[in-house]
Amino acid sequence: MLINPYVFSNDKVKVLELLFNGADGSTITDSTGRHTPSLSAAGTRTIVSNRLQVGSGGFVRADAANTVNQDFNFTGKDFSISFEMQPTVGSNTWIFKKTAQDAAGVGSPYLVFIGTTQLAFRSYINQDIVTYTAPSTLVNVATKVEIRRTGTTFQMLINDAVVDTQVYNEAQRSIDFSSQNYGMIIGASPPDGGLTGFIDNFVVTVG
Repeated sequence: MLINPYVFSNDKVKVLELLFNGADGSTITDSTGRHTPSLSAAGTRTIVSNRLQVGSGGFVRADAANTVNQDFNFTGKDFSISFEMQPTVGSNTWIFKKTAQDAAGVGSPYLVFIGTTQLAFRSYINQDIVTYTAPSTLVNVATKVEIRRTGTTFQMLINDAVVDTQVYNEAQRSIDFSSQNYGMIIGASPPDGGLTGFIDNFVVTVG
């Protein structure tokens, strides 16, 4: 019997896997085959030494702009977003968010790198959900990060260790995973700024 490698025995489904492997400058692909990544019109957003290098506001989308895909509608679902990052510059920079803010001011949770030591996963109205402050700079350090929700419990993991756990529901913290533009923007969120450095092994699982 053939087994789908992207469906796990506990009903978790891998809906996005960007490994950024291949020759420098080669096409970025989703290993699950569910998405066709697209690139920002400008900025650095290219494979270099089997990692995604980003800078100058460059970013990768899971699909073309304004492509609606239920894979990223996390409403009422458990999920995990994990990746490795190595910033080469410290500042207030967006690492990923689920979708752009709409005309009514509704957006989605996002992860931001602050200064040189802080990470914050926030609601679309900038409320902290889970956070981490490193004991020393994260600049030029390869760090694995995971944001995980199980029921109403959110966790942030750094290098596979839980560093923050909070219990919230979507209504309490305006977390809102129900936006109509179910995108996934990785590396920047213009005009709000973007990461300068490297991202690797960006994986989203649901269930």
